[in-house]
Amino acid sequence: MKSVQATVVKHTGSHYLLSEIPTWDLFPAVIRGKVRLQKSSATNPVAVGDRVLCEVPDEVSESNPATITEVLPRRNYVIRKSTNLSREAHIIASNIDRAFVVVTLAFPEVKLPFLDRLLVTCEVYGVPVTIVLNKIDLLRKAGAEDLIAAFHDTYGRLAGYDIIETSAKTGEGIDTLRQALAGSAIGNGASARQTKLFFEAGPTGLSPAARAESIKMLSVDPLATREKKVFGLRAQAPRGADCPAIGVLTPCGCEDGAPGINLLSGVSGVGKSSLIKALDPSLNPKTAQISLSHLQGRHTTTFYEMYPLQSGGFIIDTPGIRSFGLLDLQPEEIALYFPEMLRESQDCRFTPCTHTHEPGCAVKKAVDEGRISADRYNSYLGMLEENTKYRQK
Repeated sequence: MKSVQATVVKHTGSHYLLSEIPTWDLFPAVIRGKVRLQKSSATNPVAVGDRVLCEVPDEVSESNPATITEVLPRRNYVIRKSTNLSREAHIIASNIDRAFVVVTLAFPEVKLPFLDRLLVTCEVYGVPVTIVLNKIDLLRKAGAEDLIAAFHDTYGRLAGYDIIETSAKTGEGIDTLRQALAGSAIGNGASARQTKLFFEAGPTGLSPAARAESIKMLSVDPLATREKKVFGLRAQAPRGADCPAIGVLTPCGCEDGAPGINLLSGVSGVGKSSLIKALDPSLNPKTAQISLSHLQGRHTTTFYEMYPLQSGGFIIDTPGIRSFGLLDLQPEEIALYFPEMLRESQDCRFTPCTHTHEPGCAVKKAVDEGRISADRYNSYLGMLEENTKYRQK
């Protein structure tokens, strides 16, 4: 028996496959009971991408698996709350160097509020994002150039996200996506350069004035000055209070220079599995035809699973996501994770500003003048109006 640190590359119920990344040598594992009982708001105590400590027998096999004894601290993760009667959350993946959110504008058409919730969640938990606009050949064939241009305007020019146009059928954009997955820089998207503000959980909380000050400094202060102010607020807060902490997102690629671990996510039918096969023909994830009755995809990927790419890096394929609820956000914090709204909000007359009814709101002015997309602003309003069960822990 030996102790090993490994990465979770697949889980199916209570059974896991692990590997000592960056090497790829899979072995089975199960989870020790006390790990399952650790306090967590998520349904899954262990997620793909988690770094874990495990005890590995000398002769490891499916009938004699390793035992996961501890989940190491996560660098980041993507988590969602199902927007139904369930109050449970689910961690999609963890320790991600970049999330590639796959969307289409037809077959099936992306729902912008869904996309915006996913982008906001990545921003909150410190996951850099690139948007993959897939099935571009079908859009061009349908004469949807104006629709393509509008999408680039909303999410590229105004929101600042990197966008890669792809087609698994024609091969367009596959080399660019392959290079990005291997860790190459692809641009200066907002997620790779944006400074974020996080709040540590606590039973009391900062005063409204201190909270407003911490939010305001996110927009206007240089990082060094901001850190000094934040630590000053921390010192003034009562023991156990919600105290802000500064985090800076890093570009794609692991800190130690190892190949990056990337998340490929989106709704069913956007072509994630076809993209994986185009990126690396040696891989063979399941694919299925679109359901023509509703122009929706069928769930063909049933488990979260990581694959090594021959061109470098690793990719986590996920089942199609049909709903995406937000967690851990107060209403006044949501706008902080819309990069274009954060940029404009420093000129608002009031702080905090909900950007809904206040006079002198720079965000509403930017919407009127076209510097913020009306669709993105409407997504923001929808998040504000949702029942609090979708945002609370």
